[in-house]
Amino acid sequence: MGSRHFPARTVLFERELNGVTYRVPALLYIHCMGKLLAFAEERLSADDAHANLLVLRRGSFYRNSVEWEDMRALETATLRHHRSMNPCPVYDEFTGIVFLFFVAVLGKTPEAYQIITGHNAARLCYVASSDQGLSWSKVTDLTEQVIEWATFALGPGHGIQLKSGRLLVPAYAYHIDCKECFGKLCKTTPHSFTFYSDDHGQTWHYGEFIPNLQTGECQLASVDEEDGSNVLYCNARSPLGFRVQALSTDDGAVFHSGQLVPRLVEPPHGCQGSIIGFPAPLFYSPTDILEKINTLNLSLQGKGDVLTMSEKVTAFQKKLMLWRQHFENGCLEMFPSLCDFGAENYVSVSPIKTLISAHLKNLETEFSNLFKNLPNKVSVGFEI
Repeated sequence: MGSRHFPARTVLFERELNGVTYRVPALLYIHCMGKLLAFAEERLSADDAHANLLVLRRGSFYRNSVEWEDMRALETATLRHHRSMNPCPVYDEFTGIVFLFFVAVLGKTPEAYQIITGHNAARLCYVASSDQGLSWSKVTDLTEQVIEWATFALGPGHGIQLKSGRLLVPAYAYHIDCKECFGKLCKTTPHSFTFYSDDHGQTWHYGEFIPNLQTGECQLASVDEEDGSNVLYCNARSPLGFRVQALSTDDGAVFHSGQLVPRLVEPPHGCQGSIIGFPAPLFYSPTDILEKINTLNLSLQGKGDVLTMSEKVTAFQKKLMLWRQHFENGCLEMFPSLCDFGAENYVSVSPIKTLISAHLKNLETEFSNLFKNLPNKVSVGFEI
């Protein structure tokens, strides 16, 4: 059992004694329903040529813990004579539909063979669920013939939905740059991009490649600005030893030039690099353990200040988050923000909504009024 604040660590997929292995996990959180959907490839061995089916475990939040259902295979997420790989789910909040994208690869054709020969054996597919993963539709094959791709794949990880409703699925492809005489392959390079839909999954399109650097497996995060505009951040694997980041200002159809990030070192044999998008370049806390009333420490872009609050603010024990987003000069900065409040303020979390005491609701109003006067703010939210 976990503590009242942190659920116990749970192993969702584990190698079996007969050699069956689970690789390339993907996790989707359906906030409004308090549901977690965890996907993975089931492989007969660790080799990617031995991938078989996709599997799923559903989790439900109950107060401060998650209750997981048994693992089950997704029987409809297959094409005949193909192996299912790279699960990449995305949730449409407007329709309540989960799209599980994956690639179906012919037989045991390895990715390396496709890259060397330029003969693509992968197909773009999805299944959909309208009941948080309880049941799934028949498979839809979206593949169009793309002459200049040696192969392609998704994620790994999950897709996102923008405030505009656009659904985005991260992907990468090996582009055939040129061929020698008699059709012999000369050169291929990997590039990250997105598949996207503006009509809730009725039709799908693919955007342009990140142009200047070789990029592969990737994930996306969205930054929403106060004026309603959106900046899309892509973090991608690179053969250059470091992760690459790139920005899009048109919701993922086109990315600006990628940027190598020396501080984000690539592991030698890994392919997944998770990112989390959360607003919060603001930190505040009590100044002194004995002076927990009336003071709020503020740090904004390295400039410190102290704000005086109402006499009603008392002890610091319950943790709340005040989130804020900031995007400036092409650099995305994120800092966690935590503030603790008195033990007499009862807080509980249900799968559907957060229940907050009347005292804390008044505090939310106070915070909102305080931060209206902060310079350079982008957006402020208040959540448990």
